[in-house]
Amino acid sequence: MVLTNNEFFHLEEENGTIYLTVMKEGYMLSNFNQLLEKHPRISITSFQNLKKGMEEASGQRTPIAQYLPLITHTISQDKMTASVKILAAGEEFNEIVKDLPRMIMDVLSEKGVTEGFLLDSHKENLKPLKWIEAAKGIEPVHGIDAVIRTYDLSERRPVIEETGRANFYNMNFIDEVEEGDWLGEKISPTDGTNGMNVLGEELKARKGKDKRLQYDPNSVRLSEEDGRSVLRAGIRGIVSKTLGKISIANHLLIEGDVGIGTGNIEFEGSVTVKGTVQEGFSVKAGIDIAVMSELGVRQVGLIESLNGDIFIKGGVFGHGTIKAAKNIFVKHANECTLTAGEDIHIGFYAKGSSLQAKNVITEQHKGKIFGGHIIAKGKVYASEIGNKIELKTLIQVEGFERSKLKEEYMTLLNEYKQAIQSIEEIQRHLEIYENFAHNLNASQQTQLEKLKIAHDGKLKEISVFEQKRTSLMKMLETKGDGEISIFEKAYPETYIEIKNMKKKVDSLTKGTFYASGRELKYE
Repeated sequence: MVLTNNEFFHLEEENGTIYLTVMKEGYMLSNFNQLLEKHPRISITSFQNLKKGMEEASGQRTPIAQYLPLITHTISQDKMTASVKILAAGEEFNEIVKDLPRMIMDVLSEKGVTEGFLLDSHKENLKPLKWIEAAKGIEPVHGIDAVIRTYDLSERRPVIEETGRANFYNMNFIDEVEEGDWLGEKISPTDGTNGMNVLGEELKARKGKDKRLQYDPNSVRLSEEDGRSVLRAGIRGIVSKTLGKISIANHLLIEGDVGIGTGNIEFEGSVTVKGTVQEGFSVKAGIDIAVMSELGVRQVGLIESLNGDIFIKGGVFGHGTIKAAKNIFVKHANECTLTAGEDIHIGFYAKGSSLQAKNVITEQHKGKIFGGHIIAKGKVYASEIGNKIELKTLIQVEGFERSKLKEEYMTLLNEYKQAIQSIEEIQRHLEIYENFAHNLNASQQTQLEKLKIAHDGKLKEISVFEQKRTSLMKMLETKGDGEISIFEKAYPETYIEIKNMKKKVDSLTKGTFYASGRELKYE
């Protein structure tokens, strides 16, 4: 097929190859580009042959180019798109434009494209010499991961009132639920929808990841409701959550006072006393204790939490011992003894009392300590220490070795990380077994039960690590190796001691005392 014939040369196509025959010298090679624009299907393969032919004009037939198809195509590496380029210009393009959709489909079909043709929507966009997306596959829609919602525990911190001030002793201390109350739910993962590439090959959708609802089957029940897995309280009690595992602890509610009508109370779960604890009577609980009377307690025998916190809304008056494994929250401490495994929080004042804890914290703007003996491991915060009549007040901080504490913290973090990795591995195995729970044989069922026991044991271990980590973090936030901060003033007859380094306050003083090496510093 002859493409061009003039006095200088002629071009012809044969079996997809373009041949040049030059009969006469004098044709400018730069003008050849104009010829190529009129014939976009010509793709030069040997510029050297073209140049030599024009210069020598030997009349010899020489291959110089390839004759491309009218419609060229490309299929993306992921087989999700097929594009075409129409190698026709000017009048030639206008003559074939109506037939192009069919021609393009024929070309792509020959190359195996069967799905996702876009020609109907792209007719108006058919342009010469430009790549056009002619077919597009359908991406798989991957499944949605399981969604879990659980009961939100109240934070044990002061309630912020409308005035903006913190009411330190109006606390949401206990989350009590009735049998059947909602505790959490899981929306199961979806399978997703398969896709297809332009060659008609199915693309598998990835199923959403499943997640386990972690709960104590002895106190929480699981049921299927409207396509959801729902957790509900199996008994009345206090909601507890350890690393996401929900359980209900037994709760004893005393509607009135602890006194002659009730006798001394000893209970394995949590105890809430809506009234007070009368003089000489005691309350001992395995977990938390809350005494809600605004009057507080006076001349009690013993109030003790073996594993939890104690909250006494109205404060403590007179001789009596309050002891908690973790934290104590009181409004007042008046000539009493408070001992906490973690921190003691005082809302207004501690007068003539013996307080011992890792940290003793009073309300920054109002909290006062006067008289008595305060022993802390890390820090003591108070607005005022001592009083105008110069009541002797001893504040003693045992302090710590920061380098050793950091080393202990890093060791704990490493053990904590290993425990997390271990429980994640157990969870992966649990999910596999639980997905086939209805088809397990006796041996596999036994293995599943062993995994559940191992999971619960590891949860308890991690819970202990988390408590230790939080406690160490608080200590490391202390200034120096032990700190006493006085926000407003300390009066004379205040005795300060940090790591056996002592100072007597002789005049009104405010600021922070802290231990740094063998020095007691002040700022």
